[in-house]
Amino acid sequence: MIVEITVSSKVYCQQKEVKNIYQLQSIFIYNFAKLVGWPTEELQGDFVITIYGNTPLVEDLVLLSKSKKVEKLTIVIKKANSLQSLTKCHILFVSKNAMDDFDLIKEKVGYQNTLIVTEYEGALKKGAAINFVLQNNRQRFEVSEYNAKKYGLIIGSELLKLSVNK
Repeated sequence: MIVEITVSSKVYCQQKEVKNIYQLQSIFIYNFAKLVGWPTEELQGDFVITIYGNTPLVEDLVLLSKSKKVEKLTIVIKKANSLQSLTKCHILFVSKNAMDDFDLIKEKVGYQNTLIVTEYEGALKKGAAINFVLQNNRQRFEVSEYNAKKYGLIIGSELLKLSVNK
């Protein structure tokens, strides 16, 4: 599968063979980081992306993080397998096999300016800001501006244009 993601000069553009859906999701997550309006105080230190649950997405994000930055921040990928290991982060990806914990995860994250990304049908209704969906065998995503605002984030207009629920 060939993928090209181009929106503007500030979006990561890549044209190459995508080997799996996780590689594609990692590219999307990187672009989410670039297209979300973050509070100024959150753009200091490292840019932390945490993966909660079991998914091969971690490996693809680690590879991507070695060559990319968000603003001028180094991207750090963390893995959380329990609520106790969940720490403050910019983006929290909750895998579909961890959705049973979603309400507790949301409670733990609170309103810490964290973009919650999922891959589970109905996750926007549960509080996710972005949810991956498959449409016509293509990876897409849906967005909840309302949920993002609850977390103190602004979904950029370019990101909204790319979502399936425009």
